[in-house]
Amino acid sequence: MSATPPQDSALSAAQVELFILRASIPPSATLRGGLVAIGPDGVPLAADRAAEILAGTPKPIRCVARAAKDVLSVECVRLSGAQDSAFHKEYVRIMEEQFMSARGSTAFPGLSDMVLLRSAGRRGEELSVREVTFARWYREYELPPSITFGIWPAVRTQRAERAQPIFEVHTIEPLDLKSRPADSRSP
Repeated sequence: MSATPPQDSALSAAQVELFILRASIPPSATLRGGLVAIGPDGVPLAADRAAEILAGTPKPIRCVARAAKDVLSVECVRLSGAQDSAFHKEYVRIMEEQFMSARGSTAFPGLSDMVLLRSAGRRGEELSVREVTFARWYREYELPPSITFGIWPAVRTQRAERAQPIFEVHTIEPLDLKSRPADSRSP
């Protein structure tokens, strides 16, 4: 990874965030035309303009999304205060470990400096970004508890080569305590 990120990396990191938020929407929800509304009363904008707005937002932030009338509706909260700061620092540490593990050894020729993001629920939706962009994204944007990754490391063997790690976006359904059997509920 380069020590000096390119000037457009804030915009690229915001585009990663929008991809991940879109991938977190159930496939049954329709999202047409790539429109994004930022904030609770946001006006639908083109995804490029929404990424510009996110790029200019003070960081770190945590965003959540939902589908509202075929539009990706995004709400973000700036992480501040001691508790948020400590939690975000730990989140970044864990993401660094996962990312470094997924990258594998860079000693092999042919391994790229790219990361592939894939939607688990929306077949065919993928985004390939530079490692520096992915690293900037996880330092500035925190995953909400409803999103996780399935991770496939970059590999190089005698028979196969995948030159970039794959981070597949999965949505975790909230736990409905009322739907659990009575004997498994807390008193």
